[in-house]
Amino acid sequence: MTSRQVGFDPAERTSLLNTLCAIATQVIAVPFRGPLPDPEDRMFVEVALGGRADAIITGNVKHFPIGRARLDFAILTPRQCVERLRSDPRRPTGRG
Repeated sequence: MTSRQVGFDPAERTSLLNTLCAIATQVIAVPFRGPLPDPEDRMFVEVALGGRADAIITGNVKHFPIGRARLDFAILTPRQCVERLRSDPRRPTGRG
């Protein structure tokens, strides 16, 4: 998705990317053996597990059907993430 599709202007996009870079933490992936529609997405689930993420942000939520039911993080579209951050920027993206 582009920044225009989620309602970002260029300044907001730059601010968000700078914030994410400033708070990013290196994590060790945790093996995940559950089924996924696209095996190439496994690395994202493993990093989310290893980092105890609040959410995976993706333009294709259908690739992560396991997130809502069996794992302790939300699966959000970019638009959903932006809406949550705009409603309360101090609030984590939320689980489930």
